[in-house]
Amino acid sequence: MIGVPASLTGADRQSQRSSRVDVASFGASAQTCLDRAFEALRTQQQAHTHWVGTLSSSALATSLALAALQLVDPVQYVEPIRRGRGWLFTTQATDGGWGDAVIDPTNINATSLALGALTLTTDITEGTGERQGLDRGLRRLKELGGWTAVGDPKRCTLSGPARTVAALAGLMDWRKIKRLRPEVLLLPTRLRRTISTTFPAYLSISSLHASKAPHPLNLFPTYRLARTGAVRWLERVQVTNGSFEESAFLTSVIIACMVASGQ
Repeated sequence: MIGVPASLTGADRQSQRSSRVDVASFGASAQTCLDRAFEALRTQQQAHTHWVGTLSSSALATSLALAALQLVDPVQYVEPIRRGRGWLFTTQATDGGWGDAVIDPTNINATSLALGALTLTTDITEGTGERQGLDRGLRRLKELGGWTAVGDPKRCTLSGPARTVAALAGLMDWRKIKRLRPEVLLLPTRLRRTISTTFPAYLSISSLHASKAPHPLNLFPTYRLARTGAVRWLERVQVTNGSFEESAFLTSVIIACMVASGQ
């Protein structure tokens, strides 16, 4: 049974005893791990009342933000774009890829999004160092499965945003990627929940896919109804500070896709 950390006393110890978990099979290392975790919680408590969480710097959010700024106004936002590109190149791993956070191993999600954003925001002033950085990134992506794997949700868990940014950057073909449809909005809510855990992102990405690669379904009234409904739905869920779910990543996805689709 897991013991109670020595740093906890009184009511805290009694509460901890009541929630013991049998992890005997993990041995002493599990107890040591829990002791350190409880001590970290105790020392990080603010004013003995609460805790503050901070998200790590992210290649995922930075890449999507770069794409959004580029699509909205590359001239007005040239300096934030320049700094964002510089941060991505500075945090590029030695193997050429990117991880979700700067301390994480490189993966296909972050690497493909970073390559897409860096390609989308490339201009004629690109230096030799940046070109070499992109080449290293492409080699790492090839090791991870290449753009074919990016287009496969089973191999790339953020395939929707990743293949969309890649297509915006000209790295993938709109006609050949797996395209989402906005008519999903017209389905009953109980069915929608089984399609995407981040429905705002799904709506914006599907709206862009349908506009970039025309499909016979676009001729039906349901398409126009879904496009209009998607905009209204996003307006309703946008919070007062302008973001979506207080997420830089999700907000950037929606901005990039809706602007690129002509909204």
